Amino acid sequence: MIINHFQELRKHPQYRDAYIYAYIEANMSYIDAGRISDLLHSQKGLGEIEVVSFDKDKRYGVWTTPERKHEMAVHAQQLLATRSVRLAQDIIGQNPEETLSMFFDQLNNYRKEIKNPADYIHGKFTFSYGGKSSGKKDDLAMAWQLALYWSYVMMTSSQTYNQTAIARGWRE
Repeated sequence: MIINHFQELRKHPQYRDAYIYAYIEANMSYIDAGRISDLLHSQKGLGEIEVVSFDKDKRYGVWTTPERKHEMAVHAQQLLATRSVRLAQDIIGQNPEETLSMFFDQLNNYRKEIKNPADYIHGKFTFSYGGKSSGKKDDLAMAWQLALYWSYVMMTSSQTYNQTAIARGWRE
């Protein structure tokens, strides 16, 4: 499925020669993110794809801790509030209309849930973000937030991105 998605992207003139950064959630395992990276790099015709790592040990993937999910949600809210994001004219995929509908449903269901402490004297309130209640999924909403947040982090703090940007003429 991942290979098919990148193949479809590469068919689109706007993305045919694009340098693509892939942000893969690694909460379950860095090994899976590494396998996806190996799979993407083993395929001919997919062009330049970099699976991003912000891990100090250079393992593939990005973590979505509760604190990171909070940062991602706040970043997405700021971008929406300032009208800094917009919907692409061409949605790429096997069933764009259905995917778009699912995406908006997931965004509408995405919530910050505050949990009461077990011990009100010594305990802390905790929070979580997601949209998986009542058997619903939040994969598209999470992928969107991952892309927004990590792209921002990459462009503002990554030496690798800056070197690539200068080499490709994106930045001086």
